Amino acid sequence: MLNHLEWSISSQRYPMSSNNFENTSHTLIARVVQQDKAAWIRFVNLYTRLVYSWCRQSGIKPADVHDVAQEVFLAVHNSIHTFDAGKKETGAFRSWLWGITKHKICDHFNHLKNHNSAHGGTD
Repeated sequence: MLNHLEWSISSQRYPMSSNNFENTSHTLIARVVQQDKAAWIRFVNLYTRLVYSWCRQSGIKPADVHDVAQEVFLAVHNSIHTFDAGKKETGAFRSWLWGITKHKICDHFNHLKNHNSAHGGTD
């Protein structure tokens, strides 16, 4: 059963960021699929701010944003071949990326809910 925050994250289309991102290059995606290291570095540089902003908007603590973003990029790396680069809709890639991000955000909150934080002193 999803709590209110998880439901609101999972039910929304990808949120718009204040940043103005250009259309995703299908050539860049194709190079990432082919495991081109330079393309992967460019891809991460292009999308890190967007993923971080989605994580912050969801209420993830600043100290945890980097970890969740790493999980997002790991998932993207492992599943980029499933993205249909033939889609012509504006924002199709960002919508796909948002889908991965929202799942990682939900995973983060589920992990927090299922693991009580430590209490006590230094003993």
